[in-house]
Amino acid sequence: MTTTAVSDVRDSAIKKGLIWSPEHGRIAFTVPGMAEFIRRQPTARHLTNPRTDDGIARVPR
Repeated sequence: MTTTAVSDVRDSAIKKGLIWSPEHGRIAFTVPGMAEFIRRQPTARHLTNPRTDDGIARVPR
């Protein structure tokens, strides 16, 4: 996936109110517990998430 494609998906999710960006290179879900809900789904078991204890994903630079 290209950087532009990832950026487009990120922008779309922000506009839909699903995620927000508390600072550069970080995103967080707007709904508490959403990350855990997604991880429990059978189709998401292969996904990994570089996440910290605060629940905010770090995007590698």
